[in-house]
Amino acid sequence: MTFIQTYSGAKFDFSAPDASAVNIADIAHSLSQTCRFGGHTERFYSVADHCVNACDLLARDGHNRDTVAWGLLHDASEAYVGDIVTPFKRMLPAAEAYEERLQIIIRDCFGIDSHQVDFAAVKQADETLLVTEALALFPRGPLENWTDAIDAAPLTEGLHVSASPREAERRFMERFYRLRIVE
Repeated sequence: MTFIQTYSGAKFDFSAPDASAVNIADIAHSLSQTCRFGGHTERFYSVADHCVNACDLLARDGHNRDTVAWGLLHDASEAYVGDIVTPFKRMLPAAEAYEERLQIIIRDCFGIDSHQVDFAAVKQADETLLVTEALALFPRGPLENWTDAIDAAPLTEGLHVSASPREAERRFMERFYRLRIVE
């Protein structure tokens, strides 16, 4: 068996992923139920919240629609493969390659033009949030100052954390429709 059943009841086949298996409702729901940092945070903080915060940061900084949309969807593959913590993912090059392939499928599925995406800006927003999240969500602060190796300063305005997965899912879908991303 090489598939999972998604929230919508669809079949996502890992051996043959394609755009027909990608569904924004599945992505929003799954990411809203998935806790960042493998769940080792002081309180629940979803991947959906992380993605909405990235989207909002990129929009605030005046980036184009494709870049802002990619900020929202930059971790969408995790709805299907799970949020594998980065230090472990680096030990699994095949998993990283698969996830990159899935990200291309997701970009194509939602009409995001990779030639219009400022991937460096999305990475910078991701790293800014990573530092902000580590400082805000770990009860004892980041272990051995691992965030010092990241060239990003934390946000001064703080971090939006939804009160529930349902709220995170709603916020994610609202951003998706506001950006007029199409399926």
